[in-house]
Amino acid sequence: VSVDPTLTFALQKEHVAQELVEICRLDKTNWTEATARESFEVVRREAERGLPFAMCICSRFYTAGWGCEKSTESAFFWAEQAMKSGFPPGYFELGTCIEYGTGTPANLEQACSYYEIAAEKGFGFAASHLATIYYAGKLGHQDIGKALDYARTADRLGEPMAPLLMASWYEDGNGIARSAKEAVRWYVRAAELGSFFASHRLSMAYSKGELGLSADMALAKKYEAMFDSQLEAIERWPRKSSST
Repeated sequence: VSVDPTLTFALQKEHVAQELVEICRLDKTNWTEATARESFEVVRREAERGLPFAMCICSRFYTAGWGCEKSTESAFFWAEQAMKSGFPPGYFELGTCIEYGTGTPANLEQACSYYEIAAEKGFGFAASHLATIYYAGKLGHQDIGKALDYARTADRLGEPMAPLLMASWYEDGNGIARSAKEAVRWYVRAAELGSFFASHRLSMAYSKGELGLSADMALAKKYEAMFDSQLEAIERWPRKSSST
């Protein structure tokens, strides 16, 4: 089970019916045709009622053909409706359609313009995605400055993927000066925001004396326990709490 950033954002900003929450939690790689069809009808109904979050999910259903006939045109339509509603993840959803050519010609530059709006409107995951695009040089060349700027923006918005990205960049030193000290600082920040990947990395680092750290089994066990609790929280998410 993974945490859907669009659902997390929606739960923080508006009421989302529990029925939709449960649909988002379903393992879509292993569901029956009947479950897929029933889920699609719920999602489409809520989208037609004007719920922006449901519009985003409806777009995904049409993209994958979950419980419906696959339709890239319908996927684009519902992503566009979510965007027109002003819902920040809607801009991201439309950007995703444009990036991958779903119902429209693929155009990464145009997609990034929608990601930028989503980030400006407070959707941290969009800023994090932009950071990975600039770091990987997907627009033709690596732009470390923009990658760091968007990662910091995502971090300010509370997106746990952002400090994890920063930590891995400083650890790897690809296009950025390698710094174990900065890597540890950002891994700690990511762990505090709930990243079990970061907690696991810190546990291993303290256990083996990596990242310039002295071996410390007490701290290794602390982060191992944090890792375990974070995995358990994801399994419960978002039944127990609407926060990340």
